[in-house]
Amino acid sequence: MSTEIAKLDPKQVKTDLALQAVSTYMDQGCSFTIASISESAGINETDFFDYFPHKTAALHYFYTSIPDRYRDMVAEIEGYDNLTAGEKLANYIYTVFDILQEQRDFVEETFDPFVFKSYATSGFEYQSRELISGFLENDPQIPPFTQMALTLPVDRFLAYEMLHVIKFWLGDTSEGSERSSELVEKLTAFIDEVLHTAVADRGFDLAKFMISNRIVPLPFIGRFIP
Repeated sequence: MSTEIAKLDPKQVKTDLALQAVSTYMDQGCSFTIASISESAGINETDFFDYFPHKTAALHYFYTSIPDRYRDMVAEIEGYDNLTAGEKLANYIYTVFDILQEQRDFVEETFDPFVFKSYATSGFEYQSRELISGFLENDPQIPPFTQMALTLPVDRFLAYEMLHVIKFWLGDTSEGSERSSELVEKLTAFIDEVLHTAVADRGFDLAKFMISNRIVPLPFIGRFIP
């Protein structure tokens, strides 16, 4: 690795290379090369391999880098940690829309094969799942019993459903993608309503009371309620 490259933030260099790869691919098509990416990025061709094993990996990283780019964006936002899980998810989805819009032609061509219809879980979906898991774990407004239920793969479900939201956005012909914004608002408001409702906790207290007072014989459930 050249001395100049070594002084830079590796994550930022990798993201910049991915963006350059996207630009070069859109200019040259499938004939684009590592040499052409490196030349456009102003680096040695050998430096490229310190970040990516091949040129297609750089294209995929455009998507994979989005969750990290989002983390960097919100790190300095005052009061961000006080947002609910649904509010953070809405903020994340809108940010994804903005980033994808910057490379709209590339996204329309590659989102299906690279992400939505990928034969394996894409880096973007996996990293989004980790991000959403953090949204859920750090929401102090979620009742205890609901928090227990989040041991289920809720983050996986939400990350996968977000892909469908992106697909809807890509096909949205409404002015300013208004229908997509409405979908995000309704979806995340519903998620917050489900997560923050006290119904689950009240049901738990009711079942505990009924069992302890022998109102209803539920020996199986009773084993799980102290």
